[in-house]
Amino acid sequence: MRNIGAFGLLLLFLTGQTVASSNHIDPKTKERIITRVSNLIQTKAFAFEIAFDRWPEILQSHRKTIDLAETVNEFEDALDRAFDEFEISHLYITPPKIKASDSNRPISRFGISGLNTESGIYVTHVTKESPAAETGIRKLDTIKSVNTAWPARLNYLKGVRGERLSVEWIRQGEPMSGEIVCRPFSSTDLPWIEWLSPNVAVIHIQGFTNESYKMLSVSRLFRKARHAQAIIIDLRNNYGGYLHNALHLAGKVLTRNQIFALHVTRKHYSNFEYEMDIDNESYFTEAERHSRKLRPAFSLQGYKGKLAVLVDTYSASAADIFPAAIQEHRRGIIIGTRSSGALIGSKVAYLPGGYRLTYPFVEVLTSQGNRLESNGVVPDIELNWQETANDAIVYERAIKALLAKNETLRN
Repeated sequence: MRNIGAFGLLLLFLTGQTVASSNHIDPKTKERIITRVSNLIQTKAFAFEIAFDRWPEILQSHRKTIDLAETVNEFEDALDRAFDEFEISHLYITPPKIKASDSNRPISRFGISGLNTESGIYVTHVTKESPAAETGIRKLDTIKSVNTAWPARLNYLKGVRGERLSVEWIRQGEPMSGEIVCRPFSSTDLPWIEWLSPNVAVIHIQGFTNESYKMLSVSRLFRKARHAQAIIIDLRNNYGGYLHNALHLAGKVLTRNQIFALHVTRKHYSNFEYEMDIDNESYFTEAERHSRKLRPAFSLQGYKGKLAVLVDTYSASAADIFPAAIQEHRRGIIIGTRSSGALIGSKVAYLPGGYRLTYPFVEVLTSQGNRLESNGVVPDIELNWQETANDAIVYERAIKALLAKNETLRN
């Protein structure tokens, strides 16, 4: 399962090393990449109970498809299908960086997140300055067809630069249509604040990458909300990013003496020989003793008021561990659907031909030693995915839960 995690979101257009406009990849480059990937996976990759020494066997079973791959995209897909057999996030290959003018590489999603349903794509998020937003598609719409193909599916939302796709969608029973023009765009919105009432603020965090999470901006938002009686932190559609940014956010609502997460490396693992079936109490003792403890960043003025955190199935990586820390320290209420469960520390290695390999190297556990990889965070107030995507419903549930502790929130 290829999840988006520690290095964040889909890179839609980049500058750097060039690739032939034909997208062709030559056999020699493929072999050099495979050799380097094999070495990294067998000597550097680490995750609990994942036997990376199986890689030669897995590679051999996918060898025919890899050898037949002639383009950048085919080669990427073939290797990722092989990686999928490990059933872990943060193990995938990224194609070479390309010029923004290269029109032969597909642009995907167009700023839309959503879920495939029998009727089409139920839209759970639309990035503000995206082709989808320009077309008029909004959150909670259902995209019925793309280029007359019905029902619409998320994998239909791709095309080369300048291509035009006809789209039909439904909004509250009303049929609508338009045209999406494929173009590069920023796939995340910067943090912003909205007020549900004079006493309740919502701070939206769309990612923890350095491009999407700006520490100074987040600090300013918390200063604006410092007198609010309650803050709702919205991590829906947050694919994660760098842990240091999550630690910065944690510093706004947790104290420095609280443990945010535990880092367990290959060396730590060998020291206490992790076993999945040992009881939680003894495992926590071992994990706490044989790990690096991560604490919230220092903050001059932390927020002390009521807190709720919104999550959904796209809340991954750093957006997995943040709500877990809030939950385990009983600092706030978690609301929404179970988070992604794509939490494991990863590194990027540069490969021949401009490719990059993202691979896991450290386990990130919660403050109480729980593993979120493949599990995710179960909200305190669990909603279905339609309710979670609906701002009116999820905000109402958050305020209702916070009201139980403070009767003045409605004022």
